[in-house]
Amino acid sequence: DANPYIALLRTGLTDAGVAATIVDDPGPDGLPEPARRADIVHLHWLELLGRPPYRSLQHLARWGMPGRGVRRWLEPALNSPSRSAARRAQFLDRFFAALADYKARGGRLVYTLHNWGQHEGEGEQVEAAALDRLLQQADAVHVHADYIVPQLQARLPAGASTVVTVIPHGNYIGAYPNTADRSEARQRLALPDDAFVYLLFGLIRPYKGLEELLPAFVQVADPQARLLIAGQSRPRDYAGQLAGNTNDARIHWHP
Repeated sequence: DANPYIALLRTGLTDAGVAATIVDDPGPDGLPEPARRADIVHLHWLELLGRPPYRSLQHLARWGMPGRGVRRWLEPALNSPSRSAARRAQFLDRFFAALADYKARGGRLVYTLHNWGQHEGEGEQVEAAALDRLLQQADAVHVHADYIVPQLQARLPAGASTVVTVIPHGNYIGAYPNTADRSEARQRLALPDDAFVYLLFGLIRPYKGLEELLPAFVQVADPQARLLIAGQSRPRDYAGQLAGNTNDARIHWHP
């Protein structure tokens, strides 16, 4: 399921008396009409905005052309990194032109800095340049933790009057159904009642630092400590590789 972060944020803003609208289709230039009419545009995840979708030729099968083998040969060419990068660059040029026009008409831009770029570093130079362009136009930048502030301030244009605000990441209490109490959950997960549990929850991906977390946990002397790692592995065999290299019965895997 989609991350409910944005929906929860809108609920909080609405409760505070702010008329907030979610615009989840960026359109051809990243600023569809509802965004252009807004007093403030609050943007999230620039690195995901307008990313070109995978180009499939499956729809041509209804016409009997091309064959599956040919499609498997053509599709990688259509979705090559160079082609994807070119489409991404074209979208960003349109987006920043639309954003400049919006700002020139009095609109204001707030950006929540979730990440410096793509998690796996895809398109690193393009995304870094795009973020710098965005920061030049942002009236305010929201971050979730204090330690990011010095890094962000070093990235902002010299003499910028950009407001930097730290608001901790909200919780997800109530966002998902809770079908088990503490005791039942521990029983299902084979966790002792008196264990102190460290939890890593979510997609298990290389950028999340498990290579550092696992040896650090092994050094924890507390025999009652448990590390619970729960989530889907991407790549599929990544969690299995990590588990195979770590010999500590206190680590519980639930991929």
